[in-house]
Amino acid sequence: MLAATTIVPEYEQSQAVSGIANKLVIESELKRPFLVWTDGTKLELPESLMQILSLTAQALVRKQGVTVVVRSEWLTTKEAADMIGCSRQHVVELIEANKLKATKIGTHRRIKLADLMSFINVQDQERDKAMANLIAHTEEFGGYDKPTVST
Repeated sequence: MLAATTIVPEYEQSQAVSGIANKLVIESELKRPFLVWTDGTKLELPESLMQILSLTAQALVRKQGVTVVVRSEWLTTKEAADMIGCSRQHVVELIEANKLKATKIGTHRRIKLADLMSFINVQDQERDKAMANLIAHTEEFGGYDKPTVST
């Protein structure tokens, strides 16, 4: 199941959200906000909801559209490929190489959303480490400031 909704803020909305966005960024680090209902009931906001609220509020303040996508706990190889940004066949190859966990249901492979997010996080960390090594290597040899020799 995939459900998505996109919100494009109007000027007045982005102004109204500004104070909320600031509070979420500044005060949420110090203490956890609560929702207070008209009957006085207080509910503490969980971290996952805080992340969503903070991210979307900041985007709305910048007058950016926000799309929220609801995903199933289990994904098809096509859905996983869309999230990773690769082909469905590449996802199958990752599964066959035991780089991405999957379960076979009949003839169909399914990937648990949490496993895919773990895979993406590990890939991001490995890419960041490789980039840091490349930067260090480049700086070790004088960076980009050395004049090039042209013929």
